[in-house]
Amino acid sequence: MNVIHRCPHLVKSFVQRQCLHTSSRVMSSLLIDSGKYPFLYELGLSSENDGVHGATRGASGEVVESICPANGQPIARVRQGSLADYEKIVTAAKEAWHVWSDVPAPQRGEILRLIGHALREKKDQLGKLVALEVGKIKTEGDGEVQEFIDVCDYSVGLSRMLGGNVFPSERKHYFS
Repeated sequence: MNVIHRCPHLVKSFVQRQCLHTSSRVMSSLLIDSGKYPFLYELGLSSENDGVHGATRGASGEVVESICPANGQPIARVRQGSLADYEKIVTAAKEAWHVWSDVPAPQRGEILRLIGHALREKKDQLGKLVALEVGKIKTEGDGEVQEFIDVCDYSVGLSRMLGGNVFPSERKHYFS
């Protein structure tokens, strides 16, 4: 167990090799291409997807397969981000923070409201995706999506109530 905590990169490498090995044994075709899961295309997914999004789309890491735990078949392929990809994303996130921090809370709330609305519109498809990828039943997949929607709704409400107060934290020298 100590190896997992001290060497997470070794664990990640092992898991990736196992996933690739397992997928090559079961390799028939991708579930996304079978025609049985049209909601995957409705969500904008394809046979190969970028696993990194930031200032620029795209990834330059290795390709892995997302495996359905219910039947062991590959759902689709995902191109992982390389170290350089993640460095670009962290840089872009830091730059975006400066812009975002100047946006008034009610406007941030409006953006979250729009995100919640978009999630509601695709709740059925997203619930099916969670069920397929994680091996949950459909109602649990829907519940996962609903939790995200609820967080958006809650945050919208907070955006109208916060007046710039700093809330105390249990940690020393830390302000949230």
